[in-house]
Amino acid sequence: MVTMESPYIQEFKKMLQELKPITKMSFESEKIAKDMQQDVNELINLTIQAVDAMDLIYQSAIKMNLKDWGEQIEVVINDYLQLLDSYGIEEIKSLGEFMNGEIMTSIGTIPESFQAELQKFQVFGVHERGFRHKDTGRLIREAKVITIY
Repeated sequence: MVTMESPYIQEFKKMLQELKPITKMSFESEKIAKDMQQDVNELINLTIQAVDAMDLIYQSAIKMNLKDWGEQIEVVINDYLQLLDSYGIEEIKSLGEFMNGEIMTSIGTIPESFQAELQKFQVFGVHERGFRHKDTGRLIREAKVITIY
């Protein structure tokens, strides 16, 4: 028994056949895009870890009065920060700013009498830099700071 399909059904089947490769390709494209975003996120996290490590080395160089080393390390830190900036990640400016609990965590305080330039609740020192996405403001990591009390 042979059934005759209407031209509409035949056309619909033909369109479905043409859609299969497109659908498969779009799923593959989505997977590739997702994998690429995951790679970018890993690069961002590794770069932030590198900034943290270089900050520690910089602080040690300054404490040991190795000014030339400190200057060279500062150049490397700025290169890392520019790399993050190229991926839409900005450092949260904290030093000298007033404490903001949404983007900063105070991990210590010093008395106002210890220094003359800053007021109560201003950031005296940055223990760990904070970062966020420039376009959305979405926080990646809070800044860990020392404030004035």
